[in-house]
Amino acid sequence: MLSNYTWSQYISTWDFGSELANPNYQNQLNRDAEKADCNFDRRHIFNTSLVAESPGIGSGALSRITKDWQLAPIVSLYTGQPFTITTGSDVSLTGEALDRPNVVNNVSDPFPHTTSEWFNPAIFAGGCNNAVYATNPYCVPLGSFGNAARDIFHGPGTIQWDMSASRIFRFSERFKLQFKAEFFNIMNHANWNAPPRATCPPLQPSARLPRSVRQGSFRCR
Repeated sequence: MLSNYTWSQYISTWDFGSELANPNYQNQLNRDAEKADCNFDRRHIFNTSLVAESPGIGSGALSRITKDWQLAPIVSLYTGQPFTITTGSDVSLTGEALDRPNVVNNVSDPFPHTTSEWFNPAIFAGGCNNAVYATNPYCVPLGSFGNAARDIFHGPGTIQWDMSASRIFRFSERFKLQFKAEFFNIMNHANWNAPPRATCPPLQPSARLPRSVRQGSFRCR
Protein backbone atom coordinates (compact mmCIF):
# COMPACT_ATOMS: atom_id res chain seq x y z
CA MET A 1 0.00 0.00 0.00
CA LEU A 2 1.29 3.46 -0.93
CA SER A 3 -0.13 6.79 0.25
CA ASN A 4 0.97 10.40 -0.07
CA TYR A 5 -0.42 13.80 0.86
CA THR A 6 0.71 17.21 -0.38
CA TRP A 7 -0.24 20.56 1.13
CA SER A 8 1.08 23.42 -0.98
CA GLN A 9 0.36 26.79 -2.51
CA TYR A 10 1.59 28.13 -5.83
CA ILE A 11 1.55 31.93 -6.20
CA SER A 12 2.32 33.80 -9.42
CA THR A 13 1.56 37.06 -11.22
CA TRP A 14 0.22 35.49 -14.41
CA ASP A 15 -1.15 32.26 -15.84
CA PHE A 16 0.61 30.73 -18.83
CA GLY A 17 -1.83 30.60 -21.73
CA SER A 18 0.19 28.62 -24.32
CA GLU A 19 1.67 31.68 -26.04
CA LEU A 20 4.28 33.89 -24.36
CA ALA A 21 3.32 36.74 -26.70
CA ASN A 22 -0.29 36.79 -25.51
CA PRO A 23 -1.42 39.50 -23.04
CA ASN A 24 -1.26 38.25 -19.46
CA TYR A 25 -2.14 41.24 -17.28
CA GLN A 26 -5.33 43.21 -16.80
CA ASN A 27 -3.23 46.35 -16.36
CA GLN A 28 0.27 46.13 -17.78
CA LEU A 29 1.33 49.02 -15.54
CA ASN A 30 0.17 47.38 -12.30
CA ARG A 31 1.49 43.84 -12.20
CA ASP A 32 1.35 43.78 -8.40
CA ALA A 33 -2.45 43.55 -8.76
CA GLU A 34 -1.97 40.20 -10.52
CA LYS A 35 -0.31 38.42 -7.59
CA ALA A 36 -2.55 35.51 -6.62
CA ASP A 37 -2.80 31.73 -6.66
CA CYS A 38 -1.59 30.25 -9.92
CA ASN A 39 -4.33 28.62 -11.99
CA PHE A 40 -2.91 25.13 -11.45
CA ASP A 41 -2.55 25.54 -7.68
CA ARG A 42 -4.14 22.63 -5.82
CA ARG A 43 -3.95 23.24 -2.08
CA HIS A 44 -4.51 19.64 -0.97
CA ILE A 45 -3.66 16.45 -2.87
CA PHE A 46 -4.06 12.92 -1.47
CA ASN A 47 -3.38 9.66 -3.28
CA THR A 48 -3.46 6.08 -2.06
CA SER A 49 -3.03 2.80 -3.90
CA LEU A 50 -3.11 -0.84 -2.97
CA VAL A 51 -2.38 -4.17 -4.64
CA ALA A 52 -4.08 -7.19 -3.05
CA GLU A 53 -4.37 -10.82 -4.11
CA SER A 54 -7.39 -12.93 -3.21
CA PRO A 55 -6.65 -16.21 -1.37
CA GLY A 56 -9.91 -17.73 -2.57
CA ILE A 57 -13.20 -18.44 -0.86
CA GLY A 58 -14.25 -21.85 0.42
CA SER A 59 -13.01 -24.98 -1.30
CA GLY A 60 -13.39 -26.94 -4.49
CA ALA A 61 -14.72 -25.14 -7.58
CA LEU A 62 -15.56 -21.95 -5.62
CA SER A 63 -11.98 -21.69 -4.39
CA ARG A 64 -10.55 -22.24 -7.88
CA ILE A 65 -12.79 -19.50 -9.31
CA THR A 66 -12.13 -16.88 -6.63
CA LYS A 67 -8.43 -17.33 -5.89
CA ASP A 68 -5.43 -15.61 -7.50
CA TRP A 69 -7.35 -12.48 -8.48
CA GLN A 70 -5.27 -9.32 -8.17
CA LEU A 71 -7.14 -6.14 -7.19
CA ALA A 72 -5.47 -2.75 -7.51
CA PRO A 73 -7.52 0.32 -6.45
CA ILE A 74 -6.19 3.88 -6.75
CA VAL A 75 -8.00 6.68 -4.88
CA SER A 76 -7.18 10.35 -5.55
CA LEU A 77 -8.63 13.33 -3.68
CA TYR A 78 -7.66 16.89 -4.49
CA THR A 79 -9.03 20.38 -4.16
CA GLY A 80 -10.12 22.48 -7.13
CA GLN A 81 -8.06 24.82 -9.26
CA PRO A 82 -8.41 28.63 -9.13
CA PHE A 83 -10.29 30.55 -11.80
CA THR A 84 -10.70 34.21 -12.64
CA ILE A 85 -13.93 36.15 -13.08
CA THR A 86 -13.86 38.57 -16.03
CA THR A 87 -16.22 41.21 -17.38
CA GLY A 88 -16.38 39.51 -20.78
CA SER A 89 -16.00 42.88 -22.54
CA ASP A 90 -13.33 45.54 -23.08
CA VAL A 91 -14.32 47.85 -20.22
CA SER A 92 -10.79 49.24 -19.83
CA LEU A 93 -10.59 50.06 -23.57
CA THR A 94 -7.14 48.46 -23.71
CA GLY A 95 -8.08 45.68 -26.12
CA GLU A 96 -6.54 43.05 -23.82
CA ALA A 97 -9.83 41.24 -23.03
CA LEU A 98 -8.64 40.50 -19.49
CA ASP A 99 -10.78 43.00 -17.58
CA ARG A 100 -12.12 41.94 -14.18
CA PRO A 101 -15.23 43.25 -12.37
CA ASN A 102 -15.49 45.16 -9.11
CA VAL A 103 -16.24 43.39 -5.84
CA VAL A 104 -19.46 44.46 -4.11
CA ASN A 105 -19.19 44.86 -0.34
CA ASN A 106 -21.48 43.42 2.33
CA VAL A 107 -23.09 40.68 0.24
CA SER A 108 -24.63 37.95 2.40
CA ASP A 109 -23.53 34.33 1.91
CA PRO A 110 -21.01 35.03 -0.87
CA PHE A 111 -19.75 31.44 -1.09
CA PRO A 112 -22.57 28.88 -0.86
CA HIS A 113 -20.37 26.34 -2.71
CA THR A 114 -23.21 24.24 -4.08
CA THR A 115 -23.34 22.89 -7.64
CA SER A 116 -26.27 25.19 -8.41
CA GLU A 117 -24.54 28.26 -6.95
CA TRP A 118 -20.80 27.97 -6.41
CA PHE A 119 -20.64 31.65 -5.49
CA ASN A 120 -23.15 34.44 -5.11
CA PRO A 121 -23.08 36.46 -8.37
CA ALA A 122 -24.21 39.56 -6.48
CA ILE A 123 -20.68 40.01 -5.15
CA PHE A 124 -19.53 41.20 -8.59
CA ALA A 125 -20.43 44.23 -10.69
CA GLY A 126 -19.37 44.26 -14.34
CA GLY A 127 -18.78 47.20 -16.64
CA CYS A 128 -21.04 50.24 -16.54
CA ASN A 129 -21.43 49.75 -20.32
CA ASN A 130 -23.41 46.59 -19.57
CA ALA A 131 -27.11 47.36 -19.07
CA VAL A 132 -27.32 44.73 -16.32
CA TYR A 133 -24.83 46.67 -14.15
CA ALA A 134 -25.31 50.25 -15.41
CA THR A 135 -27.32 51.26 -12.31
CA ASN A 136 -25.08 49.40 -9.87
CA PRO A 137 -22.96 51.93 -7.92
CA TYR A 138 -20.08 49.42 -7.97
CA CYS A 139 -19.99 49.00 -11.77
CA VAL A 140 -16.62 49.48 -13.50
CA PRO A 141 -16.50 52.80 -15.43
CA LEU A 142 -15.28 52.70 -19.02
CA GLY A 143 -11.54 53.20 -19.27
CA SER A 144 -10.82 51.79 -15.80
CA PHE A 145 -10.00 48.45 -14.19
CA GLY A 146 -12.01 46.36 -11.75
CA ASN A 147 -10.65 45.57 -8.28
CA ALA A 148 -11.47 41.83 -8.23
CA ALA A 149 -8.37 39.71 -7.75
CA ARG A 150 -7.05 37.31 -10.35
CA ASP A 151 -7.89 33.62 -9.73
CA ILE A 152 -10.22 34.76 -6.96
CA PHE A 153 -12.05 31.43 -6.54
CA HIS A 154 -11.13 27.76 -6.36
CA GLY A 155 -13.42 25.48 -8.35
CA PRO A 156 -14.91 22.16 -7.21
CA GLY A 157 -12.50 19.45 -6.10
CA THR A 158 -12.07 15.93 -7.44
CA ILE A 159 -12.75 12.49 -5.99
CA GLN A 160 -11.44 9.80 -8.31
CA TRP A 161 -11.49 6.04 -7.65
CA ASP A 162 -9.89 3.85 -10.30
CA MET A 163 -9.47 0.09 -10.02
CA SER A 164 -8.20 -2.90 -11.95
CA ALA A 165 -8.90 -6.60 -11.48
CA SER A 166 -6.73 -9.19 -13.18
CA ARG A 167 -5.91 -12.87 -13.12
CA ILE A 168 -3.66 -15.27 -14.99
CA PHE A 169 -5.31 -18.59 -15.88
CA ARG A 170 -2.72 -21.33 -16.34
CA PHE A 171 -3.72 -24.23 -18.57
CA SER A 172 -0.29 -25.82 -18.77
CA GLU A 173 3.35 -24.90 -18.34
CA ARG A 174 3.33 -23.44 -21.83
CA PHE A 175 -0.16 -21.97 -22.22
CA LYS A 176 -1.78 -19.31 -20.08
CA LEU A 177 -4.37 -16.57 -20.44
CA GLN A 178 -4.35 -13.16 -18.71
CA PHE A 179 -7.66 -11.42 -18.12
CA LYS A 180 -7.69 -7.77 -17.00
CA ALA A 181 -10.52 -5.35 -16.30
CA GLU A 182 -9.83 -1.66 -15.69
CA PHE A 183 -12.30 0.92 -14.40
CA PHE A 184 -11.84 4.68 -14.20
CA ASN A 185 -14.05 6.62 -11.77
CA ILE A 186 -15.61 3.29 -10.85
CA MET A 187 -17.94 4.97 -8.30
CA ASN A 188 -19.17 7.30 -11.07
CA HIS A 189 -18.68 10.28 -8.76
CA ALA A 190 -19.60 13.61 -10.36
CA ASN A 191 -16.50 15.82 -10.51
CA TRP A 192 -17.85 19.21 -11.57
CA ASN A 193 -16.17 21.80 -13.76
CA ALA A 194 -15.81 25.39 -12.62
CA PRO A 195 -18.68 27.82 -13.43
CA PRO A 196 -18.61 30.19 -16.44
CA ARG A 197 -16.33 33.11 -15.73
CA ALA A 198 -17.65 36.21 -17.50
CA THR A 199 -20.07 38.79 -16.08
CA CYS A 200 -21.23 39.70 -19.60
CA PRO A 201 -23.73 38.17 -20.13
CA PRO A 202 -24.71 38.09 -16.42
CA LEU A 203 -22.86 35.52 -14.30
CA GLN A 204 -24.14 31.96 -14.18
CA PRO A 205 -22.60 30.71 -10.92
CA SER A 206 -23.64 27.05 -11.24
CA ALA A 207 -20.92 24.43 -11.61
CA ARG A 208 -20.83 23.01 -15.13
CA LEU A 209 -21.29 19.41 -16.27
CA PRO A 210 -19.08 16.72 -14.72
CA ARG A 211 -15.72 16.33 -16.45
CA SER A 212 -15.41 12.57 -15.97
CA VAL A 213 -17.78 9.61 -16.04
CA ARG A 214 -17.23 5.96 -15.30
CA GLN A 215 -15.29 4.12 -17.99
CA GLY A 216 -14.21 0.52 -18.18
CA SER A 217 -12.18 -1.74 -20.42
CA PHE A 218 -11.68 -5.51 -20.61
CA ARG A 219 -8.95 -7.45 -22.34
CA CYS A 220 -7.43 -10.89 -22.63
CA ARG A 221 -4.10 -11.98 -23.94
